[in-house]
Amino acid sequence: MKYAVIAALLVTIGFLADRLAREENQRHALLTGACPRPDTTADGKGAEAWQCLATIQTRPSWLWQVYVGVTESLPPVALTSPD
Repeated sequence: MKYAVIAALLVTIGFLADRLAREENQRHALLTGACPRPDTTADGKGAEAWQCLATIQTRPSWLWQVYVGVTESLPPVALTSPD
């Protein structure tokens, strides 16, 4: 029973690390302009932007993506709309 819980925790941590690496990869691609923003593309180019985000590799390794995603501080997000 103890090993099943440990295995479940390791799988969960691995899944979350993979998601963090993917999100950090996409965030970095949008931040550096490597891919166009999907919501601002016109004339049916939104699919190309999503394809770019799905396939681009902005850093050399998966572990580097996780490291940057965990250690980098993000800018504050406004809680109210700038009206």
